[in-house]
Amino acid sequence: MRLRLIAGLAVALLFVGSATAYAAWADSAAVASQTRLTAGSFGVTAAWATAPPDFAALYPGQSKSAIVRVTHSGDGRWQYQVGAATTGVAGLTVSYRSVTGTTTCSATPLAAATWSAAQAAATSAYFCVVAELAPTAASGIQGSSVPVTITITAQNQPTS
Repeated sequence: MRLRLIAGLAVALLFVGSATAYAAWADSAAVASQTRLTAGSFGVTAAWATAPPDFAALYPGQSKSAIVRVTHSGDGRWQYQVGAATTGVAGLTVSYRSVTGTTTCSATPLAAATWSAAQAAATSAYFCVVAELAPTAASGIQGSSVPVTITITAQNQPTS
């Protein structure tokens, strides 16, 4: 019995001793900040890169084009997409093309509602707007005028 009591006391001391035998010093300190953490900014504008287009007086089979400049102001990479334009007039279409340099519409079509490649921060991107009246356009639309809105959406892109 005595041996059991000693063994039980030894086991109890092991459990109590292991819980209290470990003690560590602890401290904390703050580093004085000389800079501030600031969120980046994001902005985009769109304007005609060339003279405002004259899409008036289109005749069947004719197309007219103009170049749009989309400019990013802010931090980080970005990309844009151009929304599909609807005219509501049979035979009158608005489409988009890529631009060679900043002044010449190319023959390469750009798909509406498709994100561009990532652009560098604080840069401009260009695309061409083409209005075309089909050769088979009905004569009943002569003299018609229709407003067309081109919506450009931009978003930031991660830098890593």
